[in-house]
Amino acid sequence: MAGPTLEILLWQPFSADRAQLLRDLVAAVTSSLDEDPLQVFTTRPLGGSYDGNPSLPFLIEPENLDDERDDLADIEAAFGRVPRAAAGVCAMTKGSDAHRVLAELGLAIAERLDGVVDFNGLLLPNEDWHEHPPWEEIKLVAARYLVGLPGKVVAIPYELGNGRVWGGHVGDTTFLRAWLGHPDFHMIK
Repeated sequence: MAGPTLEILLWQPFSADRAQLLRDLVAAVTSSLDEDPLQVFTTRPLGGSYDGNPSLPFLIEPENLDDERDDLADIEAAFGRVPRAAAGVCAMTKGSDAHRVLAELGLAIAERLDGVVDFNGLLLPNEDWHEHPPWEEIKLVAARYLVGLPGKVVAIPYELGNGRVWGGHVGDTTFLRAWLGHPDFHMIK
């Protein structure tokens, strides 16, 4: 059962050295790189707070990006750079520990491999947003909700299949670190 997800957008493509650095980061928090899904038992070696029992199942999928991705221009406009690689991270379980471990893994990868975090949706107050209000309205709700947090976070719009517009947040590591300390901290499922 899948839980929350995020994607770390990296400014450099995966070379052999950068791929090894990602493997080393993952090896520090799992019992074996051969497990599928990976079993994360701690985030402490990466500066995180989770040291739990049981271990939590995660998938991590690295890839180099091509220029076909729809949101590259928006990300470049916001951060001044174009991502050249990504590491998708998915918690294969639910609950507050899964949310925290996901964010701590994402933060460590983004800090060490130089990137930003795509939250795979909008960070909104814990309310029912299934009605998808107009983009201009929900963009203001999201901005008011996150005001005052340090770092940079931007809402990038995209079209839904029904022609309506929704969006997703992309933030830097300073923002993600602050978001981890927010009283309503959560990741997006």
